Amino acid sequence: MNGDAGIKERVACPDNVEAGPTRDSGGFTYLGVLVMVVVFGIAFSSANRYWATTAKREKEAALLYAGERIRAALGSYYGSGERNSLPSRLEHLVRDNRFPGVRRHIRKIYRNPMAEDGAWEIIRASKGKIRGVYAGSSLKPLKRAGFPKGLEEFENASTYADWKFVFKEKAAPKKTP
Repeated sequence: MNGDAGIKERVACPDNVEAGPTRDSGGFTYLGVLVMVVVFGIAFSSANRYWATTAKREKEAALLYAGERIRAALGSYYGSGERNSLPSRLEHLVRDNRFPGVRRHIRKIYRNPMAEDGAWEIIRASKGKIRGVYAGSSLKPLKRAGFPKGLEEFENASTYADWKFVFKEKAAPKKTP
């Protein structure tokens, strides 16, 4: 090189040695970046499936908890008072107005975790009284076994709508003469 700035000197290279990066080697970097993007996409997709499954399991647990609380409150409502009756509205479980003082069978009406608005589908008995609740979702449950006592029929459910939390009054024992 001479001392002039901006002037480059060309040096001849033998035929078997490359003079520097060529156009073809730039594609290798691009291919490497594409492979990294695909690997990260697969990793994020797997993580997303894991978190979606975890969230669905948490919603199932919340559904079982809330449904059981409401079913127990229906039993408490039915068993209290002079005549065995069921409420006409879920709000009556929070504040039972059949008594002079405040009587609560449940502290709040739990939201339906499977519904956007949190509303339950109602199972009505005769005269429009509430016998139970269910989610109404057509999604397929993850949980298939290991249900608590009294919920064994959920093992055969094909959707969450089949998970019905129904109060069943016990038949009075027959008196023997």
